[in-house]
Amino acid sequence: MKRFVELTRTSLTKQAVEQILDMIRPEGGIYKPGERLPSEREMAMSMGISRPALREALAVLVVSGALERKPGSGTYIPAQAPPDNNTIIVNLEMLNREAPFQVMEARKLLEPECAALAALRALPVELAELESLLAKADAQASRGEWVQTLDCDFHVTLARATRNPVVCAVVEYLCHTWFNEESPWKGIKLEGLERPQRLAYIRKTHRDVYEAVARHDARGGRTAMKRHLARFLAD
Repeated sequence: MKRFVELTRTSLTKQAVEQILDMIRPEGGIYKPGERLPSEREMAMSMGISRPALREALAVLVVSGALERKPGSGTYIPAQAPPDNNTIIVNLEMLNREAPFQVMEARKLLEPECAALAALRALPVELAELESLLAKADAQASRGEWVQTLDCDFHVTLARATRNPVVCAVVEYLCHTWFNEESPWKGIKLEGLERPQRLAYIRKTHRDVYEAVARHDARGGRTAMKRHLARFLAD
């Protein structure tokens, strides 16, 4: 008897990509150039998939040029000609390597526990380094700047404070992948960082994590890190 093949996350995303392309194609598509697509919630419900899976599909199409995001407004069909299918297929294959949604999912699983462990083991020198990174971020913010390396360094320094080289290596990999300036997913991962309130949230929740770790509050560190990561590519 012929057996069904289990669908993977990427195959779900591929099907969503194909369906959206069918809806926006120049000839016979429902949505025309310049039009805004429905909300993510509406599209995910219509397709019967999760919002993260839908966001992966939208990310592929945005990176490919088939769609464009307008912060605070939504996702639109651009006026220019759509990209060829080969470009979209290549970008879809990138989901197997470093999909930002998968990286953030792993960070949300690991880093709260990392913060809790750091709260129990952090040395004064690491606490001083974390505090210095926060001060540098505040100074940048006062000048209207934001350097991603400081954000990355904060999380990696926290991981080192666990005194667990395996945890540190995994967090370093995840953070360096997430903050990679050369990543084709850069625009998706950094979406919203042009808004002052988003940067203020990052700085505030970084400080909340630091303060919990500094007072050796494992539960508080875990909670603060969950709150810090919650708004990135949220479900």
